[in-house]
Order: sequence, then structure tokens, then C-alpha cells
Amino acid sequence: MPIWSIMVRVMLLAAVVAPAWGAPRFSELFPRSTNAQGTEAAKQASSAALVPEETEEEKLIDAVTIRQVKFANEWNPDPTAPPQLCYQFRKALRMRCQWISEPIELSDPELFKCPLLYMSSHNSFNFTKAEREGLKRYLLQGGLLISDDCSGGGGGWLPSFAMELEKMFPGNPLVDISPDDKRFKGVFNICYTFRGTPKIVSDFDNVALMLDNRMAVFVGKDDYGCMWEVSSPPTAAAPLGVSNHGFGPSEMATAFEFAFN
Repeated sequence: MPIWSIMVRVMLLAAVVAPAWGAPRFSELFPRSTNAQGTEAAKQASSAALVPEETEEEKLIDAVTIRQVKFANEWNPDPTAPPQLCYQFRKALRMRCQWISEPIELSDPELFKCPLLYMSSHNSFNFTKAEREGLKRYLLQGGLLISDDCSGGGGGWLPSFAMELEKMFPGNPLVDISPDDKRFKGVFNICYTFRGTPKIVSDFDNVALMLDNRMAVFVGKDDYGCMWEVSSPPTAAAPLGVSNHGFGPSEMATAFEFAFN
């Protein structure tokens, strides 16, 4: 094999595995700039879209595909959150993430073409029989559902969701995710300020549904969606965008770190 070919392969491998070595902070991925530089960059980027399109180079890479679940409730409380998550995923991990903007119902046969589903709401609800059967089949066949309590524990969504999972998988309750779980250390070192209070991983209250020792459903109780949502696009001055709910950059970075890990 030619020496140049070996060097190219080594460089590509290093680009893929480098994020996992040294566990950087999410904010370290962005270059710092002076206020003057940031202001000028913001002016130049004022016409940018909320979530920039993928580059042609990114479209050539196999994608992590995410699609949102539509159900009989307030199913889309944070409209810009999932596409913003995909955009930051691409930039932070140098991997392609495709957000399919059209929502999908759990009774839709197309469900099985989506390896990753996202679901969020505030209030209590009930699945239909068809939705329940569709989601159960999806999870048993290897699908992953990320669910976000948009009320942050203050509404009826989480109890309703837990009861629906119990109907589908009786005797298999949601389990706490251990603070030392490798999923919290695989990419970023998580220790930061969250909702204005210094916290570490052990302070977070996230649970999951496990099937055959595999995480099938991740349940976030801290309303990550609101921290992903933006009211203005990412710029050089504000690489995470501007929060739609008044969260600061460190809190937004916190939510992205959890999602990426």
C-alpha cells in the first residue's frame, strides 16, 4: 500500500476518534473572539437561517437520522430544538445528522425506517391501541426513542408516559441511569452550571427503559428541548445561537453535551 494512502487513512481515523480522547468541554470546540470580532461576525450572519443546511461534504456521510413523533397531545412544544440539535451534532462531532422535518405517527409503517425517534410534551395523554402496538414493535426491533419532559417535572406528561410504557412492557419499569454510566463520559467531560446552579452528573435525574440490556427509551426529566431551542441562528459570536427561553451559553452547552454523549 502506498505511504500516502496509509497517511490518509491514519488522518481519517484520528478525525473520527479524537473527540473521545481527553473528553473536551463542548465550548472548547469553538474559537474565542473579541467583542468587536463577534459583533462584526454577527452583522455578517444576520441573514442566516435558524439552522444552516448541511454542506455537500456532509451529505456524503452516512447520517444519524432523527424524526419527531406526532401524537394526540401538544407534540411539538419546541419546534427549533430537534433541528438545532442535529446542526450542533454535525458541528461538534463532525458526523452527519439528518433531521426529517415531517413528523411521524407511531402507527405509521414508515416508523421502522427511523432508527431514532424524538418525543416531547407538557401534559398527560394516552396512546391509542395502534400507537401502543406500533411503538412496542419499533422498540423490540432495535429502535431508540428519546423522550423529553418539556414541563421539567411540573406537568402530567411523565407519569402518563411511564404508564404507557408499563402497558407495553409490564414488569419492566423505568430505571435510573447511574452517574458513572459510560454514556455520560463517552465524548464530553460533563461538569458545569445547569439552570444557574453548579451541578455534576450525579445531580441529574434521568431514567431509561432497558430491553435485553439495551437502552430502548431515554427519558430526560430536565427539559432539554427548551435549552436546545433557539430564537436566532448560530453565528461566530454566538455559536450555539440565542436561546428562545433565556438560557445562557453554558446551560445550552450542558444540554448539548448530554445529548451528544
